[in-house]
Amino acid sequence: MAASLVDLSTPEVTCEPTTLKTPSVVATPEQESSAKLDPPPADPEVSTGPSPYADITPDPESVNLFVRDNPLSARRALNLARGAATRRNGGLRVYRPGTCMYGSATNNPCLLHAGPEGFEFKIPGGTPGWEQAGDPPALTTRILIAADGRSLMQSDQSEAAIP
Repeated sequence: MAASLVDLSTPEVTCEPTTLKTPSVVATPEQESSAKLDPPPADPEVSTGPSPYADITPDPESVNLFVRDNPLSARRALNLARGAATRRNGGLRVYRPGTCMYGSATNNPCLLHAGPEGFEFKIPGGTPGWEQAGDPPALTTRILIAADGRSLMQSDQSEAAIP
């Protein structure tokens, strides 16, 4: 048994609710679906243009070779891409990136390209628990990180196709 020196019954100690508050106004299903589709405001310093890898077919061997040659940059890029996708989609309370974003950069299915132009990630995501429930991703976020793994260069988002 653990003991605590903090008195939890005092007004100075509060807890944050772990569930989202229900809106006081009842929204129609059309309003709810349109609210979910509105993307958060984009960062003006991050491009949404085409990928520099658009004309290059993904080659897993060349991606892994670049990752092996630059392991620290690859880890930084993976962490930065995961955080950027999470922020872009509303935070961890409402969005979870695919589990591929929590693994290694080597042989990572979310890492499409890696080279001198940077690291390009295609990140599936959805509401918390979507993968564990066996649901398809609700959306896909494409993130391009600089080759040194320290800066976000591009970010695009698309809704995932529902089969």
